[in-house]
Amino acid sequence: MTRPPKPRKWVRASHATLLSSALALAGCAQNGLGSLTESPPPPGAIVDRSLPISVADLPQAAALRTAPRLALVVGNSAYRAKPLRLPGKDAEAIAQALAQRGFELIGGSAQLDVSSRRLRQLIDETEQRVQANPGAIVVVYFAGHGFVDQGHNYLVPVDVADPSQMVSASLGVISTAQRLHAAGSGLTVMLLDACRSYTGSAGGGLTDENAPDNTFIGFAAQFGAVALEPDNGIHGHYTSALLKNLDLGFGRFDDFHLAVSQTVVRMTAADQVPVFRQSEEMPATPIRVASNDPQTAFALARRRHASGSDLAAARCAAEADLKILLSVPEIGNMFAGKAMTIGPLYEPVDLRTTERACASAYAGGHRDPITLRGLAFARIALSISGAQPFKPGDAVENIALLTQAAESGDALSNLLLAQAAAESKFGLVPNEAKDRLIAAAKSNEAPITGYIGRMLWSPDGADFRREFLLPQDDSLGVRLFRNAVVDGDPFAVIVASSMRHKNKNNPLVTDISMRAAYEKAFINKSNYGIYIQGTSLRETLYLFAILQAMDDKDYPEFVRLVTIAAPFLDRAFHNMGAPSTGRIRDAGAFFVAAGYMLGTGIEWNSDTPISGITTNAKTGCTLYQRAAADGVVFKDTIIQGMEHGDCKFSKPQVSGASN
Repeated sequence: MTRPPKPRKWVRASHATLLSSALALAGCAQNGLGSLTESPPPPGAIVDRSLPISVADLPQAAALRTAPRLALVVGNSAYRAKPLRLPGKDAEAIAQALAQRGFELIGGSAQLDVSSRRLRQLIDETEQRVQANPGAIVVVYFAGHGFVDQGHNYLVPVDVADPSQMVSASLGVISTAQRLHAAGSGLTVMLLDACRSYTGSAGGGLTDENAPDNTFIGFAAQFGAVALEPDNGIHGHYTSALLKNLDLGFGRFDDFHLAVSQTVVRMTAADQVPVFRQSEEMPATPIRVASNDPQTAFALARRRHASGSDLAAARCAAEADLKILLSVPEIGNMFAGKAMTIGPLYEPVDLRTTERACASAYAGGHRDPITLRGLAFARIALSISGAQPFKPGDAVENIALLTQAAESGDALSNLLLAQAAAESKFGLVPNEAKDRLIAAAKSNEAPITGYIGRMLWSPDGADFRREFLLPQDDSLGVRLFRNAVVDGDPFAVIVASSMRHKNKNNPLVTDISMRAAYEKAFINKSNYGIYIQGTSLRETLYLFAILQAMDDKDYPEFVRLVTIAAPFLDRAFHNMGAPSTGRIRDAGAFFVAAGYMLGTGIEWNSDTPISGITTNAKTGCTLYQRAAADGVVFKDTIIQGMEHGDCKFSKPQVSGASN
């Protein structure tokens, strides 16, 4: 499965058009839907219209939200040549965590101390289960030894000791991923705690390889580096970090793995830095495995053979999750405001399936906010698209559903009803608008709270206030915005950091600890998978946090963040057009500065020792070499400072980083 096609064109509209179009309940352009620029879309698909919800005509892509979940978990400890202490315990913990999240375990449990023959049998069985469940989400976790041969990664069974048999008896990482993709996997995730040295291998660690389509591969350590086994503790660093971050609500595995890397870097003082590779073609649909996520709840309901309205309610929640609604392009644009360009992130939505599931749940007596809002939104969007005829009474019924959801605290329902009240539609009156808006703001649903707060006081919110018939309210707006920053709302933190970057003495944010705000933002469970100028929200957080740390001269934090963000920093800088900070000009210079400070413990542009930093020459050189590989050239003073250990560089012909 490849990324679905993007809409041909989205016509930008005002805030009022974005909200009122969903309430228009009719499929004609004159009802506030924006102008069409091409031929009408097919039934069930919304394109070329400024709507807060997009309807994809690719049900197969949308179905990944509720796809079957399969997992092969292997832990090999009892190696003849070099036994390990922790893989068995690691595998059992991962297997338990995945089973609790609706994954069917191949073999029924964690597979321990697996021979070459048994390992191949398990891969065959996994392939067969994928073929029986096309489009499945497949996780392959392996803890044990790995090695590299002729540029390819291999996972080692416990019964291989003869170096001449290593390749033939071991499991190729990429060949396994290719088999699962060919079998019909919707998404393959390989998590390899196998970056260990092993007798017979050419060296420690694993290497970089291109992944097949719809494949994500996480590595416990940097390429060519060895994962560490802690002297104390029941789990390895990588597995501990995986378990710790599973419930943070990520919709993208690269974002999840960044959090894992951050955790391991803290644990090991940057001695071990997990990295990942994923294919260029990845599913556009967010996959969430947190234990409290609606997608997980549906997976568990299906595994437990729930039936009737209970299973329908679980499917409705997975299909109509607020995170999904806020991730579609125009809602993303609306909540980001004018300061940043969002998207387009085009997440497939099969609203026919959503409407059927939510209607079945409603008929069975379910009245939770997600069922109510999901049913109303699905019907509204299908009517607007022309896929479902508009009938008299639909408007009243849908408003009643949204009202019930709003009264249960649903933020987006309150926001839509606030717009309807501001326009005196469907029996609502303008006096209700502010109360509905404030109710939405107090819902603690990021990014709604911070966005509404900013719109109430900032110059950017003039149009918003006019459309909602609201006066400027600096007191309430500032309070809501500041609360969102302190609570770690990712959008609010980014905006506040940008404000402080422009003016360190800005009274709105000068007394807020931005480092503490970023720490909360990194683990904020309200992760909507939105792109900001081609960069994911979490990657954007890292970029702005790096800039903030440099602004604050918090060099230990700067070094830690650059180390974690190294895999995507170049791309993020290019996409965002990030501003320069002091004498740091670009991503390459970030690598130089961080590598130098990590390797020497000295400030990058002075002779001042850095307090609070644990020097690590090996990882410092890795960052420095990353910059060199990108074509960055350096001042002689920096090169002289980094010439130690295995870190050797030739003298550059041209100076690159500014001094």
